[in-house]
Amino acid sequence: MPGAETFVMQQFIVLFVAVILGLMMGMVFEIVDVFCNFMRISRLLQAIIDLLFCFGMTAAVFITLLHFNWGEVRAHTFLGIGTGALLYYLLLHRFVNRLLVKVLEMIEAAVQFMVKPFVMVVRLLRKSAKKLKQLLTRMETAGRKLQKKMSFLRKKKE
Repeated sequence: MPGAETFVMQQFIVLFVAVILGLMMGMVFEIVDVFCNFMRISRLLQAIIDLLFCFGMTAAVFITLLHFNWGEVRAHTFLGIGTGALLYYLLLHRFVNRLLVKVLEMIEAAVQFMVKPFVMVVRLLRKSAKKLKQLLTRMETAGRKLQKKMSFLRKKKE
C-alpha cells in the first residue's frame, strides 16, 4: 500500500518537525528568560512577557500543524514538542544560557564604553555650571553691596 507508506512517512516528518519546534521553543524561552533576568524587570512586566510568549508559541504550533499536518492534532505532535524541549534543556540549556549572558555582558560593556565620554562631559558641565552659579551669586552679592554704598554716596552729595 503506497498510500500507507506515504502517510507513515508524513507522520515521521511531523514528529521530526515537532521535535525541532520543541528545541526552538526551549531556545526562545531561554532568550526571553535571560533577557528578563538581565534587565531586572518587574513581576508584572514579566507576567505580560510570559503571556505573550505563550501566545507566540501557540501560534507557532498552530502554524506548524497547519503547514505540515493540515491542522490535525495528534498525540505524537505534542510528544515531539515535549521531547524537543527536554532535549534542549538537557543538551543545550547551559551552553546557550552562558552564551547569552556573555553576549549581554559584552553589549552592556560596549554601551558603557561608548556612553562614558558623554557622561564625563555632562558631569564636567554640571560641575562647571555649579561653579559658574556660585561665581555669579558672589558677583551679584558684591554688586548689591557696591550699589548700596554708591546710593549712600549719592544721598550725601544731594
